[in-house]
Amino acid sequence: MKENEILFVTKKDLEDIEDIKPIPASKYLPQWFKNTALHKPGNLTIKGCMPVQDALTSGYLLKLPQDMEVTYNFLDSESGKKIIAVNFAMERQDYCSHEMLQKQPQSHPTSQVGGPESFLAQENSPHGVSPIPKIINPWIIKTPPGYSCLFLPPLLREEDYFNIMPGVVDTDQHRQSVNFPFIFNKHKYPSYKKIFRRGMPYVQVIPFKREDWKMKIKYDKEFSNVNINWATKIIDRYKQLFWNKKKYL
Repeated sequence: MKENEILFVTKKDLEDIEDIKPIPASKYLPQWFKNTALHKPGNLTIKGCMPVQDALTSGYLLKLPQDMEVTYNFLDSESGKKIIAVNFAMERQDYCSHEMLQKQPQSHPTSQVGGPESFLAQENSPHGVSPIPKIINPWIIKTPPGYSCLFLPPLLREEDYFNIMPGVVDTDQHRQSVNFPFIFNKHKYPSYKKIFRRGMPYVQVIPFKREDWKMKIKYDKEFSNVNINWATKIIDRYKQLFWNKKKYL
C-alpha cells in the first residue's frame, strides 16, 4: 500500500450502505462550531483557534454501523427497577444476519477493569455494577508499515452520551477489526432511553508514524521574551506565523 494511505476494508455486501462509510473528520464539524460566529477583528471567536480546528478535523470518523438503543438507569414500569441495557437493530431480525454486524450485545465484566469499585466501573454506571458495553466495528483498518492509529471519542462533539475507551493500535500489523468498549457519560445524562441512529460518528481515528522520543527539560532565561513578530499582529497570529495545514482526504 502507498505511504500515507489508510484503508478501511469491509465486506462487499455493505458497499451500498452509504451512511456507515468512514469519512474525514473535516466533513462532519459539530453543530455548535458551525453556529459560532466568524472570527474577525472586533469579534474574536473560537473559529480562529487553529489548535481547536486541528483537533476537530484531524483524522477520520467511524460511524455506528446500525441503530443502537440504550436504556440507561431508566425505570422499567413492569419490574419497577432501574435498568441498563444496550440493544442493536440486528437483534430484532430473526431471518437476517451478517458476520460483520453484531446481533447480540457484547461487554466486558467489571472484573476486567478492577471490579465495581474501580474508576472505569464507577464512571460507567451507578455503583459500578454494569458491564462495560462494546460496539463491534465492521471495518478492518490498514496503515503503511511503521504507522499506527490513535482511537478517540470524536473530539468536542455534542453526541457525548457515551465515549469509547481511547486506545492505540498498530494497524500496520493488526489485520482484524478494532472493536470499541465504551463508557456511559452518567454525570451529564443520569437517566434516559434513546436510539442512536446508524451513521452517527462515534470514533475519531488519527493515524501517526511510530517514532521513539526522549524527553528533556530545559530552563531558558530568554523564554519569557515576547517575539516581536507575534506582538505586532492583532489577529490570526498563530495561524499566519506558525500553523501548518493538515490534510486527511
